Amino acid sequence: MADGRGAIVAIGGGELGLGETESIDRAIVDLRGRAGPRHLFIPTASGEPEPYIENVARAYGALGCACFALRLKAEPSAAEIEDAVLGADIVYVGGGDTATMLREWRRFGVDRLLDRAWRNGTILSGLSAGSICWFERGLSDSASFGEGADDWDYATVEALGFLPGAHCPHYDERAREGKFRAWLGRTDIDFIGIENLAALVVEDGRFRTLAAGRREGRTPRSLAVSSRGGTVREAELPREGTLAELAALSGVSGEGKAGAR
Repeated sequence: MADGRGAIVAIGGGELGLGETESIDRAIVDLRGRAGPRHLFIPTASGEPEPYIENVARAYGALGCACFALRLKAEPSAAEIEDAVLGADIVYVGGGDTATMLREWRRFGVDRLLDRAWRNGTILSGLSAGSICWFERGLSDSASFGEGADDWDYATVEALGFLPGAHCPHYDERAREGKFRAWLGRTDIDFIGIENLAALVVEDGRFRTLAAGRREGRTPRSLAVSSRGGTVREAELPREGTLAELAALSGVSGEGKAGAR
């Protein structure tokens, strides 16, 4: 970014291992603008399964990246975590349990290091939980689990605040779920909904939308969604605009850390 910050790419969802997000993944690598960028995958949200780590390394290795992963379960030292995060050209955060991921990041200081890396020009990216984390808040199905398998509901989770407002990934899936519709019906909230195979790129104080091909016969979308008094309204985001316009569409007056100077 012009002020030194790296770009942020929030992906709504998709099967990276099946190549569904390949064009978005390629756009992430192109943002860095150098050969052989160091790519750091942070799989905290999914519990750090090796097949997932291998899939990400395979996908981004094919795009010319040198791929590494940060495994917090191994209890790395503070110096090891700092070297991994601050040494990355691209950070990619995977999907899974958003609330647990953020809690673990704060325990290890990963949240503060990501802020430093971003301010130094590192590209921040991710899918699902890895897109929620960059916003002020996220609409999550992992923030309010109860004792029983069915004893949970959607909730908002406080995230890192690099981007303004609230965000819901997998929006095309969520919009069809009865539990999510019921939650929206009793919740007044504005947020950015990103569908599977769609992405939002924020760079140099501006945003643009991306889509990886077509899904269910149409182009995946990024939307501004408003729920008020049980009425939900959706408006597709313009293909590009300013960060201030994105903040307004998110229902907030500020621009998050991305707009701070």
